[in-house]
Amino acid sequence: MKQLIALLEEFENEQESKSDADNFMNDFSKWLFIKYHPISHPSPDEEVEAELHSKETIATLIGKNFTTLNRFARQYMRQAMLATPFTSPDDFSFMLLVDRKGKITKMDTINGLYFEKATGIEIINRLIDKGLISQFHNPSDKRSKYLTLSDKGRELMKIVIQKMNEVSETVVRNLSDEERVQLLLLSDKLFRFHKEKFVH
Repeated sequence: MKQLIALLEEFENEQESKSDADNFMNDFSKWLFIKYHPISHPSPDEEVEAELHSKETIATLIGKNFTTLNRFARQYMRQAMLATPFTSPDDFSFMLLVDRKGKITKMDTINGLYFEKATGIEIINRLIDKGLISQFHNPSDKRSKYLTLSDKGRELMKIVIQKMNEVSETVVRNLSDEERVQLLLLSDKLFRFHKEKFVH
């Protein structure tokens, strides 16, 4: 018990900002994992060595990798959607959020995916026109509308979600289980940092 209390105190002292009640245990468990499973540093290959000795900063190289990996991932997603009514990977993202929520307002959908309003409305209208999403008035606010998947949309998602799971596996296929956890923790840290700036 004394050791646990000491770890809790160490965790709280290292945090730049206090975790809220909903995220405290999640943040503490991640901190514990990193503390007792330090990130390994594999020897870089010749290409990475050359990049590290170039004039580009490490931050620039990371940004370049993120941009290129996003391009790769979107291409994998497009291939997986070839026989579907989806126009872009963004269509799937909107459908997935509506599917998980059951029903959700247009603006909550757009904000939840961090899209600009005009772009989000365009995607939603496209999915409605294709009969994949249905909309109905919010009884508590006549100015807003709820979105829900249509029967056609639900049947489509049963097929596409499996394909997208395969895409996710493809993207990280050459990483070990430990490396996947490390990547998740680091990317989650970046996500939280930028989410706070984006929202505020």
